[in-house]
Amino acid sequence: MNRIHTFALLAILLIPGLSTAQEGVKIGLRLSPIIGMANMTDSNKEDIPNLDSKIRLGWSYGLLVDYYFKEHYAFHTGVHIVNKGYRATFSNPSLKERVRVTAVEIPLALKLRSSEIGDGVRLKGTFGLSMDAYVGYRNKYEGNSPFDGTNGDGVNKNTKMLNLAGVSFIYGAGLEFSASDVGTIEVGLSFHQGLNNINNRSKSQRDMLIRANYLALDLGYYF
Repeated sequence: MNRIHTFALLAILLIPGLSTAQEGVKIGLRLSPIIGMANMTDSNKEDIPNLDSKIRLGWSYGLLVDYYFKEHYAFHTGVHIVNKGYRATFSNPSLKERVRVTAVEIPLALKLRSSEIGDGVRLKGTFGLSMDAYVGYRNKYEGNSPFDGTNGDGVNKNTKMLNLAGVSFIYGAGLEFSASDVGTIEVGLSFHQGLNNINNRSKSQRDMLIRANYLALDLGYYF
């Protein structure tokens, strides 16, 4: 967690300087409850028998940076700390898992917004990619251990079970509410689709591909 705090602190110190250096840059904060899920297959990308994968709730927060190069078009980036995950149940052998993955995500996306459809109200849309660094892992399991085959409950917090980095595809839409005396509030939904396998098969000894996805309720405030 110290790596997360250091990374976030550097971003807080450096990014505000960008807003004073260039016109059209808007700085904000983001807080998002999320619904995490995973696409789990074997190494041949086939479905895994006797597997039931379910959602897990999580959350995300971070900094937002929009650079408007045209009135209706902006380059969107920032630094987000994301706690996502999933639940999985294997019936043979019996195993239940609750997995949480912590990632530092840097979006690189195009943001579009409409003309005003009401008093200070605009439609917005975002699509692009996210560069993801995986910095935390927690797997609480019940039943036969997925790591060494022993029987019994346990918790694995070894981040080496994950690959170091990945890429996600982002797309979303929402509304923007602007007022000159209070700033800009954004509300929307976005889907983050993992494009890479997060499972480090050489360390976890699990011959499967896991792609972590999540749906976010985006709540943003721009100064």
